[in-house]
Amino acid sequence: MTNGVKFEPPKELQEFVPPAELQEKISRYMKTLIDKAQSSLATGHAAETSKALLEIVLMIMTPVSG
Repeated sequence: MTNGVKFEPPKELQEFVPPAELQEKISRYMKTLIDKAQSSLATGHAAETSKALLEIVLMIMTPVSG
C-alpha cells in the first residue's frame, strides 16, 4: 500500500512551531486527508480511500513534536 516506503510525518508538520500552532496545522492536514478519503470513496477508488485512511491512522499513532 505504501510501495515499500516507511511512513514519515509530512514535511509541513516537521518544522518547529508552538504547540497550539502545531495542533492547528495537524487539524487542517487531517481534514484534507478526511476530505480525500470521502471523495475517493464516493468515486469508487478503494485503493486511494485505503491509503488516506491508513495515513490518518498513522498520523494519530505517530508522535509529532513541535
